[in-house]
Amino acid sequence: MGDAELDAESFFAKWLDAWPALRLARLFASPGEWPRLRGRVGALFEIAEASWVLRDEGVRVHKLQWWREELQQHAAGAARHPLLVAAGAASCSPLLAAHALDQVQQPAPADATQALGHIRLLAAAASDASVDVACAQALLAGMHLLALDDALPGAFALAPLDLRARHALAGAERGAALRALVASLARAWQGELANHRDALPRSRWHGARGMRVLHQQALALIAALADGHAAPPLGWRSAFSAWRAVAGLR
Repeated sequence: MGDAELDAESFFAKWLDAWPALRLARLFASPGEWPRLRGRVGALFEIAEASWVLRDEGVRVHKLQWWREELQQHAAGAARHPLLVAAGAASCSPLLAAHALDQVQQPAPADATQALGHIRLLAAAASDASVDVACAQALLAGMHLLALDDALPGAFALAPLDLRARHALAGAERGAALRALVASLARAWQGELANHRDALPRSRWHGARGMRVLHQQALALIAALADGHAAPPLGWRSAFSAWRAVAGLR
C-alpha cells in the first residue's frame, strides 16, 4: 500500500466510524472501484458536514470555500486532499461546494419538495453518472436527517417551513416534536428517492457494486427514520441486504 493510499485510508477512518455502511461498500466494491468511490463519498460527507453539522457559520463558509478551491484543483489534476489524490480522476465537480455555499445563505425551504430540490442540486453536481447521482441524493438526504435528528442548527435551516409549523418548532430543540418532524420529512422524501432507484436498470450498477450498497443502505436508513426508528445497526441483516443488492453484478 503506497503513501497516498495510507493517507487516504487514515483520513477516511472517521467516516467509516460515523457511517458503518461504508464498511459494507468497501467489502462488496467492484474491482478498482473503492479509491474513486472513497474520494467521491468523502468529499460529499465533508461538504455535508460543513453545511449541516458545524455550528459556527463562519467556519462553515470557510470550509466550503476551501472545498470549492480544492475541487477546482482536483478537476485540473492538482488535488491536495488525501482522498482526492488517491482517487485519481476527478470524482466531484467544484459546483458541489459552490452550490453548498449558496445554500448556506438561502432562506428555509417552504416544503419538503423544495428541500429535496436543494439535496438534488448538490447530488447532481457530484457526478454526471446516473447511479452516482442517485446514491449521492440518498446519502445526502440521510446525512441531513441524522444531523436534524441531532438538533443541529445548520440542518434545521433546511427543515421546511410547513413542517416546522405543523410540529410547532421555532428552532432546533430536542424532543418529541423534532423527532416527529424528522419522521415527516423522511416520509416525504422516501417515495421520491425510491422512485429514482426504481427508474435505474440494474445493469447500470455494473462496476459500481460499492455505490449500489451505499445507495441501498442509505434508503434503509431513511425508511427507518420515516418509521420513527433509530438508524439500523450494522449486522448480519444489513450485510445480507447488501449482498442481495449486488448479487450478479460484476
